[in-house]
Amino acid sequence: MTIISPIRALTKESANKLMVQLVNECIAPLEEPYDSKYDRAKVTRIRQAIKVLELYVTHTEYQEVLSRTREIERLITSIDTVTHDIKEEIWAERQANEAADNA
Repeated sequence: MTIISPIRALTKESANKLMVQLVNECIAPLEEPYDSKYDRAKVTRIRQAIKVLELYVTHTEYQEVLSRTREIERLITSIDTVTHDIKEEIWAERQANEAADNA
């Protein structure tokens, strides 16, 4: 029998370890004699572990999406800055050309 350890703050490593514990628990042979009180506690621990892993995965995915969104925002800001600089250079050239034409 595999005992699922208490759940602490999850990192990538501890989440992987918890997943391995859950898989081991799922493939373990049934134990005899049957004790319904013990089995209810065991099922409760397994459900809690699964829920924590689901939350961890959701949080990790959110962080990845947020990171990508920030990178895209930074890229757009960079493109806007370059575009603005080019427009200013073109405007300055036009002003210089008009001044030269008027002189």
